[in-house]
Amino acid sequence: MAADGSNPFVRVPRFEPLEDRIVLDGVPEVTITGPTTDPLVDPDSDTIDIGQQDVPFTLTFDNTGTDTGYVPYIDLFLPGLGSDGDDGVSLDLLPDGSPNITFLGEPVEATELVFDASGNAVHPFALDAAGDPFIVTGTPGETLVVIELPYGSFSPANPAIDIEVVLDFSPEADLEDPFALQAIGGFALGCDPLANPLTDPPVRGAVEDFTVIQELFEVRKLNNIPESDAISGPNYPYEYTLQIDVAPGQTLSDFTLTDTLPPEIVYLGNVSITGAAGTIVTEPPVGALVTAPDNQLVIDFATVTDVVNVTFEFYVNDDPSNAAEPVIDPATGDEVDVTNTVTGAGTWDPVDPDDPTVSVSDSATDIIQARSLAVQKSNVIAVDNQASGTSPGDIFEFTLDVQVSDYF
Repeated sequence: MAADGSNPFVRVPRFEPLEDRIVLDGVPEVTITGPTTDPLVDPDSDTIDIGQQDVPFTLTFDNTGTDTGYVPYIDLFLPGLGSDGDDGVSLDLLPDGSPNITFLGEPVEATELVFDASGNAVHPFALDAAGDPFIVTGTPGETLVVIELPYGSFSPANPAIDIEVVLDFSPEADLEDPFALQAIGGFALGCDPLANPLTDPPVRGAVEDFTVIQELFEVRKLNNIPESDAISGPNYPYEYTLQIDVAPGQTLSDFTLTDTLPPEIVYLGNVSITGAAGTIVTEPPVGALVTAPDNQLVIDFATVTDVVNVTFEFYVNDDPSNAAEPVIDPATGDEVDVTNTVTGAGTWDPVDPDDPTVSVSDSATDIIQARSLAVQKSNVIAVDNQASGTSPGDIFEFTLDVQVSDYF
């Protein structure tokens, strides 16, 4: 109590001034980039191995408005609960217990909060337009990470900055559940350096959404053909590789790999299996043109973990159906696409004992071009006149590799 008996801590009602407000325009914008994001496919999603740890993400902060913003920050929303309440996404921690969040390799201040039963979290420093602590809303029990950017102000002339955040994904996560990350940028003091929210309210940007899709395993079909240009004829044997890539710590059981081979090739066998014990169930006749129904290479595996490779040899024939029509037009010699698909299917017993065993499958398609003629061009430094490596004054040697079909 004060000497006169009044209470100095009684909040004085706030009144908004009647004069015109100064309207400023600073726009905090955040984008999220994953470790393998392909912008040509989908810039707002990424695929990771289920249960992957130490996954790096980049939060790019920019001011796309016309005025400077003060006390910039990023709010990052993490789906920490997952389907079972304890198998979601968490912030990776450094050995000292601090969050693994950096800018240019240096630690960045961050506060980790959990939304209460009402879905509210009190922001550690941002205020609302009335000058009260800002209440962030989200899903009860989920995580909010408030990242303080190492800038007092951020103008539109500032180059965008990248904040590196490392996240951990639970190995007990349910495979069918994608994880939705969200980020929002803000200026805690608005667009002037004063704490005057009534005339210059804090600025909060738009929500950036980013989806992380979990992947248990992937089937791939690869070839060793230069630039995938396959010259036809038995003098040009090539090699296919069938690959099964399983997420670390996971196991597939009763797995069958089926490669349905195209009619344009002659199967040469010489099957090699590495990474797991596999049994060849069926294979096409060796040295003969592949024709249905004898056009499948089928291999069974009791269990598959990590990476498994299956390789075999073949060449492109000029008569896919034992009829008069050749693979490549003899008049033009134009290339022809040769396509085939490999599939893999089995069962998966999740790490989480509460999740049931499920059937899983994947497939991949490989396309090569049957050609009558192919040329590859390469180069090496023949005389390195300057510093080691490519530099002005070096002399290069070019090599042209030419292949001509046996049938032309």
